[in-house]
Amino acid sequence: MTNKAPKVRLLSVGISEYAPHRKDLPASLNDARKIYDTFEDVLGKSLDHRHSIVALDITGDQFLTHIRTALKEQKKDGPSSDLLIIYFSGHGSTYDEVLDLHFIDSKLGQDGISTIVIGEMLRIFQYPRVLLILDCCFSGAANKITYANTGFSKKKTTLIASSQPIQPSQSGEILSIFTQCLSNSLYKIKQQGLQISVANLEIELGNYVMPKQNPHILFPEGMHDLVIAPAPLSVPQSQKLQLDISDRLRVATEGVRESIWYALAEEPEYILLGVAKILFDDDKYTEPSWLVRRAAGSALSEIKFLKNEQLNLCNRLFSSNHWVNRCIGILTVRRDVSKDDFRLQLEKLLSSEEEVMDVRWLALLYLSDFYGYSSFEKIIQRFSLNNFYQSSWGVCELWERGVNVAENGGDISSTKERTEIFIGKLKQHTSSLINFIYLRYREVFNQLNDDLKAWLDSSLIGTIGIDCFGDTPTRGSTQKMGIGKWLHSSLYGSWRGAYSPLWVFNSLNAKELSEFIEAVKHVPIVAARMAIFEQLESSPELANRNAEALSWGVVDDHPWVRRVALRLFRTLNSNEPIEESKARLNSAGTILNEKIYPGSMDYLREIVHWASQLALPQEQIKLLLHVTLKEFSRNDLLALNQDSIFESHPYRFI
Repeated sequence: MTNKAPKVRLLSVGISEYAPHRKDLPASLNDARKIYDTFEDVLGKSLDHRHSIVALDITGDQFLTHIRTALKEQKKDGPSSDLLIIYFSGHGSTYDEVLDLHFIDSKLGQDGISTIVIGEMLRIFQYPRVLLILDCCFSGAANKITYANTGFSKKKTTLIASSQPIQPSQSGEILSIFTQCLSNSLYKIKQQGLQISVANLEIELGNYVMPKQNPHILFPEGMHDLVIAPAPLSVPQSQKLQLDISDRLRVATEGVRESIWYALAEEPEYILLGVAKILFDDDKYTEPSWLVRRAAGSALSEIKFLKNEQLNLCNRLFSSNHWVNRCIGILTVRRDVSKDDFRLQLEKLLSSEEEVMDVRWLALLYLSDFYGYSSFEKIIQRFSLNNFYQSSWGVCELWERGVNVAENGGDISSTKERTEIFIGKLKQHTSSLINFIYLRYREVFNQLNDDLKAWLDSSLIGTIGIDCFGDTPTRGSTQKMGIGKWLHSSLYGSWRGAYSPLWVFNSLNAKELSEFIEAVKHVPIVAARMAIFEQLESSPELANRNAEALSWGVVDDHPWVRRVALRLFRTLNSNEPIEESKARLNSAGTILNEKIYPGSMDYLREIVHWASQLALPQEQIKLLLHVTLKEFSRNDLLALNQDSIFESHPYRFI
């Protein structure tokens, strides 16, 4: 049936048990599975799953039966361009310069299967295209029979051998060296958007150093390549796609931009990097939304194969004139902080008192993830972090990320000692820190001396429901990527510290709930204060009933809290007289310091959204913004311009 699209059929064989005659090769089973999984990933629907198998610890006769079955099936219903891939990982030996493959029955003294026998079988059934991949000692000796009158007779069989005819091949604890390199090469070719072919594999394999072995590739006579799968897009198609995505990111709404970046994480890496290069090379694109910045950094951090291109992009982001791009750079390297260049870059950003807090906080977050138990010495005692000490939020962040070693592999006694040293250096916010420790880390609090415990705010702790922030787990980190991360964040919170106080809301009566909401303004956990407003977005009636108790949110010290509070009131303002809404918006325009708190840009965006909703004049909104944040860079204003174009009353700030 020649009207069918060509398919790739794969027989992936791994033999591990050979004792007592030969050494067992446990990694060979992993090799066979890895190669199947790799081809499944890179070929997608082109792999004929129905006729492709992984065969482990089989006999020589079973191996030949599998080949015979594949050949018969193809002859019955396959088009002339079908490809059969035979992969073998196990022991090989040579006799009279001919390669024999050994199977599980060799431990019973059975001879191996000669590659001449395999070649004769291929000749008889005349399979259109064959790729033989051998990961065994002396595998290059399979080329000795390409001149014989067999299936290897330079008509249709291409050979990829893990070593030269007189070389051994190295196994490994998990995977063999060659198979790991082969798998990586296949993935990298796919991520580059190239056709998957043996010639491209030869180039990629040449980039790896394999001690004591040199892969050997032999094409049939008259052939210079074997195409396993074509490139998904032509060069013009690829370039157009990258430009189209970039243009869309420049004009789309926040939610669409966020979704596009998460979707790009699941596209080939060359598409993702191409889009990022277009956007960030000229430093004219500045992303105003932290949710979108997080999505962009998350997507770029998942790059596994085009690492040099990722490094070049990160260098451009770190040298950007705008802090929002430096944030994306930090998010991009968060999985690679162990690399000296990246770690030094993050330390430089963290130690800069002139840097905005958004950048410094991200650097602190991922450096503390990397240093773990050593964060106290490597960060707290090493760098000048004066701006962190100027807010209760900053003090609690430093303690949680660097001092609380009980969370990073240390013990409570070590945390107690370091906490006492840390508090001894504080000039303010001691009470906030003690309350923070009590609510979040009760075991640590119980170890503190009585002088420190005396800082506890008993009136706050006595409020019904406040203890929930010690009992309620935060969302925590997630290893999900792409759309999966977006879904996880939509359900459980947009960052690792997010809370869900729903069960507290459901357990309190109306009076207790109002008192609880009012008291939360004194809770030194920023995520807890945010959670109140985030939770009430899905309960507008409850929010309206408690509007007065919630009013503290728009004048909270932290921009993160102000942002979610303002967003809640913006969604409720249809039930609020217009003048009251304007008054509430004006009360939100109190001075912020982006060197002390992160989140100012997103808070200003929320002001713009509500101002547009209320149809405030352009000059009034400009004045409100300048009261909130005294200094704006040109890039800040351009970012606000970009974000404003979707408003019912768009503003132009520059």
